[in-house]
Formats: sequence, structure tokens, C-alpha cells
Amino acid sequence: MGVRHRFFFQLKDEEAVRTFTKQAEVPVFAVSLGAVESILSYPKAMSHASMPKDEREKRGITDGLLRLSVGLEHPEDLIKDFQQALKSLQPQHLFLEGRIRSEVKG
Repeated sequence: MGVRHRFFFQLKDEEAVRTFTKQAEVPVFAVSLGAVESILSYPKAMSHASMPKDEREKRGITDGLLRLSVGLEHPEDLIKDFQQALKSLQPQHLFLEGRIRSEVKG
């Protein structure tokens, strides 16, 4: 049995997403690979790229949504990395909201 944590967080727009993902160094920026590394993905351009914008937005998949699947890195490494990546954003591009989901797989 294992625990998997996924975090969804919202930045203002696609420009903020590009800036943040260029600065984040710990997570791999990719579609989920089922690996042990933390994976940062951008549903708008990855998993839901073929879905029309209005349908994506009805489902909460906005231009600023990022998804983090937490891997085996030390939590403090991710926290420090995200802090430095957030510092690269302009104030108008900071968080609007966040959601956390934990799943236990057995």
C-alpha cells in the first residue's frame, strides 16, 4: 500500500506558469510518468490539450492551473524550490487558490 499526494495550484495565467516552471528545479516538468520523482504538469497543454477551452474551464482546468504529483524527494527540498520559483513571479501572478488531494493505494 502506498500514499500518493497530488496538489493543484492556480497561478494567474499561462505567462506565470511559464515563469514558475522555468524556475522550479526539483520536480520533473512532464506528463505523469509513474516514477518516483515529483512531477509538475500543466493540464491545459498536456493531459487536456485536446479539450476545448470552455470545457476545460467548466472542469476547473484554467490557463494557470498546475498539478504536482509528489515523489520521494525530501519535502524540504520541494518547499525551498517552490519558494525560490515563486519569488521569480511578479506580484500579480501569485496564487489565486490551491487544492490538495491524497489517495491511498493498496
